[in-house]
Amino acid sequence: MAIYADKRNGKLTGRFRVELQKGAERYRKRHDSMAEAEADEKRVLAAWEAGEDPKEEPKAPEVAVEGVTLSKAIQLAEGILWRGIASEAGNWQHIRFVERTLGGNISLDAIDTEAVRKVLKAADDKGIADGTLNRYISHIRTFLEWHFQEGNRKESIAAIRWDWRKESKGRLRWLTFAEEDQLLSLLPPATAKLVRVAIDTGCRREELMGAKIDQVDQEGTDDGLFHIWKTKNNEARSVPISAETAKLLRELLSGEMPSKRSLRRHWDKAKATMGLASDGEFVFHTCRHTCATRMVDADVDILVIKEWLGHKRIETTQRYAKVRGKKLASILARVGGLRALEAGNSRKTGLPTLPHKFPPWGMGQIDMAA
Repeated sequence: MAIYADKRNGKLTGRFRVELQKGAERYRKRHDSMAEAEADEKRVLAAWEAGEDPKEEPKAPEVAVEGVTLSKAIQLAEGILWRGIASEAGNWQHIRFVERTLGGNISLDAIDTEAVRKVLKAADDKGIADGTLNRYISHIRTFLEWHFQEGNRKESIAAIRWDWRKESKGRLRWLTFAEEDQLLSLLPPATAKLVRVAIDTGCRREELMGAKIDQVDQEGTDDGLFHIWKTKNNEARSVPISAETAKLLRELLSGEMPSKRSLRRHWDKAKATMGLASDGEFVFHTCRHTCATRMVDADVDILVIKEWLGHKRIETTQRYAKVRGKKLASILARVGGLRALEAGNSRKTGLPTLPHKFPPWGMGQIDMAA
């Protein structure tokens, strides 16, 4: 495969570059996602195999328009909209995709339901997953609403139909302890450290790989905090971290942190060795799900898990409160114990009574499983 992580001035841009050569003929192109790059690589190789000349995809025609164009709108918003949040670069990649699909000369007011659907179809044709398509929709919507508030777009976005995609619930895949042990044994030391930290903290990949060493409490302290200033929802949070995990994270941030490309390569190789190559849900984000699921199993309050993971809405966290059969049996045994205790109290007093307080593990877990 001739796909490389794109860099500018020595720093990763978050895009992917296709570089192919056949004899004296060379082909190079940048893409916003690995899926787009892989699709383009296959297209070019197939064209060469058929003796055809791979041509660039046709661009939208440039037509003179009045008002603020999409290209101008991007210039006006860059450096202001999404500034400083962890997903800033990725969000702008999605808006650049809109620009390439619709043409930079299109008026902001001309971006309607039909235009949005054209963008989504172009992304869908490139094999982009439904969850990612929903992020495209979210970023387009935020971009247009921001310009409406700034007075650069005259038309409200209220009339636009967004066609949100239904995401697969299978995304909530977590690691068993046996899978974790096997995975760590197959990864290079630095990548294994990153996976261990991700499982222990539940942090997102960007939160860990984009962190600075001063975000970790000073060495020599007992269990401390990992302070995350740039997050997906733009709300800072601090995550409890053990001394052992803090040591691993400091080592990663002191020069051992793998690149996104090497992380993907090492993960996919280990995944194949484990016989999970066809498991589309076995991705690095699984580490975050694993942390959350283990907290649920440990009877951590659902509100505490919400704050730990940095979820904006409790509904997002409630996905993890889908208690498994083993967990239900455990709760049933506890409820049975309460009933036995209450029965004893009733026999002593002759009157039915209620517990003076909620069960020690809290009512939240039972409510979530109802």
